[in-house]
Amino acid sequence: MHREFEEFLRDLDRGRLPRPDSVVVVLDANCLGYNERKKMMEHVAQAHPQFEQIVSYAIPDPHIERWMLVDEAALRAVFRRGCTLPVLKCAKDEYKRLLLKEIRDSGIEPILGGEEFAEDIVNAMNLGKAEIREPSLGLFLKSLKALFNQFRDK
Repeated sequence: MHREFEEFLRDLDRGRLPRPDSVVVVLDANCLGYNERKKMMEHVAQAHPQFEQIVSYAIPDPHIERWMLVDEAALRAVFRRGCTLPVLKCAKDEYKRLLLKEIRDSGIEPILGGEEFAEDIVNAMNLGKAEIREPSLGLFLKSLKALFNQFRDK
């Protein structure tokens, strides 16, 4: 991911791609923790200071599937059943397995491992509650609000 991000910024710098209004870098913390993963990506962006202001980070800690499981009411709305989010764990594929189990237990066989339901889950989420319950989601939403405020102020 680091190499791809560097290549993307380099292509922007060289004018090979049109300059976007914003760039949202999305990657799992993968048990490194939010701050450590963000620091790694910011180090890449520092080589291109002209783009640092337009970059935001969405770093689920430890994995994106945890974000999808954080709002029990949203899961109930989409799958007619909720689940209790376990204490933060860092076992590989832990949340992926839990998400798949919850979807399958609702009588649905996910074709893409559950990713295909992300939009439905987010649309049903109470983001205000979710950002409090899941700190890494809260950090992303805070940075997204700041980005939107920049657009509003222009």
